[in-house]
Amino acid sequence: MTLTSPTYDPLGTCLSTHAALLNHSCQPNAAVVFSGASLSLRSLMAIAKGDEILIPYVDITEPTSRRQSALQSRYFFHCTCSECCQSSTCGQPDLQCPLQSTPSTLTASELEEKGYRALERSAKATYIEEETTGLKETMAIFASHKDLHPYWRQPWPSVRHQMKLIAISQQDWPSALGHALKAYFYIEPTLYPARWHPVRVVQTYVLLKLVMEVSHWIHAPSEDARTQQILMKYEVDWPVVTWELLQEVEADVWKSHGVDNGLAKEITGLKGSGIPAGPYEAAVVEQERRKLKQIADEIVA
Repeated sequence: MTLTSPTYDPLGTCLSTHAALLNHSCQPNAAVVFSGASLSLRSLMAIAKGDEILIPYVDITEPTSRRQSALQSRYFFHCTCSECCQSSTCGQPDLQCPLQSTPSTLTASELEEKGYRALERSAKATYIEEETTGLKETMAIFASHKDLHPYWRQPWPSVRHQMKLIAISQQDWPSALGHALKAYFYIEPTLYPARWHPVRVVQTYVLLKLVMEVSHWIHAPSEDARTQQILMKYEVDWPVVTWELLQEVEADVWKSHGVDNGLAKEITGLKGSGIPAGPYEAAVVEQERRKLKQIADEIVA
């Protein structure tokens, strides 16, 4: 089992005789979370007494064929869970009957292969420009085939995640925010239906940190003219957005990670970091959410 940080950054390998007893399912009812060297199981749904606790051994957001291939090559078994038997992923049917391709369109399988090849090239890229170019081209291809390949279907979310990380490393805050918001509104609710799923909570926390960074540059006199030019037209009330996102992750992290987890303590500690205190009226919050959704729709593909 891969040892990770609370935010799922890989750190090494964990050997646990108790964790080794847990079986796999592509529809798991629990997730593994680490805090230092401590391992805990967090429920993703109500688990009745006597029900088996099941965890994912592989990335269950991948299509059935890739999940089966990974399980066979790494764990030497063929999964027969309901998701695999129905050829579905995260409750959605896999692409079974690709459309006929034309000179200007691709089949579903061709789209998927292009995306996975782009991710492989990105992992091997020597220069950031080389990595960015390939991923941008792939993003444009996916965007032109949204009717066939929606936002949440892999590998588009993984390509978008890499684009977000590149944007953060380059301090391209509008692009990073756009990708994070696209995932928040259109991807994560489908891939991780439970709002307290550890991965979803981590990504919402990353969004919160991005909003805090953007809020700084929006109000810093002429220090980041590009960020100001792109985002100021949306007239977002950043203190309201920051407070509401903090409330969301604080409400969910105790279920996703546990109150004693390092991430939970870090999130609780943000309340003393100068974030303007709420609460705000529901109508005000909803208005700001509409503005954020507009940013997600307009800034990135």
